[in-house]
Amino acid sequence: MEKTSSQIQILKATRKRVAKADSWCTESLAKNKYGDTVIFNNTEATKWCLVGALYMEGYLAKKSFRGAFRELSRSLKNIGETSLFVYNDDNTHKKVLNLIDKTIRRLTRKRLPKS
Repeated sequence: MEKTSSQIQILKATRKRVAKADSWCTESLAKNKYGDTVIFNNTEATKWCLVGALYMEGYLAKKSFRGAFRELSRSLKNIGETSLFVYNDDNTHKKVLNLIDKTIRRLTRKRLPKS
C-alpha cells in the first residue's frame, strides 16, 4: 500500500510538472528556455518530457521513480505501446497527460478497500 501511495504521489507531481504544453517537450529529457537539451535536474530546465519529469519528481522527493515508471509502462502496454520515450515523442501533449491520468486512476482504484 505504501509503495502505491508513493507511486501516485510521484505521478501526480509528474503530471503537474508537464500540465501546461509549454512545460512539456519531446526528444530530450529536459530543455531550457532556449530549447537546448539539458539534464533533467538542471536549474535552467523549463520543459520536461514524460520520463524527464518522472526522473525530476523522484529526484526532488528523494524516492525511486521506478515504481511509477513501471506503472506507466503497464498502462502503455495495455494500449499496445512499448516505450514511454517513444510514446512521449510520437504523441500529443494531451495523450501524454491522459496516460498519466489513466495510470493514477488505476492505482487509486487498486488502493480502495474491497467491499
